[in-house]
Amino acid sequence: MKKIISIALCAVMAFISAFSVSATTETNNFTVLGTINIPDDTVRLYTYGSGIDPTVRVKLKDLADSSVETFYFPEQGQVEYIKLPSTAGYEMWTHIRGLGGLYSYNINFNNTGGTYEKIRIKLSDFSSYFNEDGTHTSTLGNETHTYNFTDEGDGHSSYLIFVSGGAITFAVPDKNGMVEIYVSTALGERACYTTDFISDPGIGGGIACAALKGLTIGEVICKGGFVSIVDATLIQKYLVGSYEFDDMAKRNADVNHDGKINIVDSTEIQKYLVNT
Repeated sequence: MKKIISIALCAVMAFISAFSVSATTETNNFTVLGTINIPDDTVRLYTYGSGIDPTVRVKLKDLADSSVETFYFPEQGQVEYIKLPSTAGYEMWTHIRGLGGLYSYNINFNNTGGTYEKIRIKLSDFSSYFNEDGTHTSTLGNETHTYNFTDEGDGHSSYLIFVSGGAITFAVPDKNGMVEIYVSTALGERACYTTDFISDPGIGGGIACAALKGLTIGEVICKGGFVSIVDATLIQKYLVGSYEFDDMAKRNADVNHDGKINIVDSTEIQKYLVNT
């Protein structure tokens, strides 16, 4: 009997032939809206939704010269390309209302060039961190509150920022818990999110650099945004008919984006793992 590999919480509605991949993978809760190209040495800033706290900032510090710090903030509908040529890379922090944020992550933008998908997803299908409507319930101090990643105007404020390669998206989920973000199609490049919650000056909390599950190219079985030798092995089993993939797994298994799943994809994953 064939075993079924299913990416947890990634519901599938489209049907794909056994060994080919649809040009646009679409499900009820995952839709590819288009693609863009981002050059190396470049960051793309994007915003989705309204009500983002105007004090939210992303700070990028040049690792070659720590005195060089640049702040970026979201503007509604903003799409901006920023050249970041340092070969040493950058340290990224997030801020809200002047308070240092939770995301401290070193990024080398020199190798982030390539094709990115603009996708629409239901957050709760790709991370149990989010409620069905895209909010998150957190306890700060003695108060439990459901945060919606906006400035709520009553002392509660929060933000949600996605990073995938050279794409940074400031996002507010809609009432159905959907967001539109950009994700890299490079093998092994995760889509991570960072949140921060403020209920009172000096009281905050959130999560730093957590991965959305099931979106990483090469991750054919959902396990937290990482690619492993298991993925390469399962592609080989799929090719001989001993495993089946759902549509999201097929999307991620076509690592060289030629519209097919074959031994080349398994080999590419193995080569990637040797070099990382």
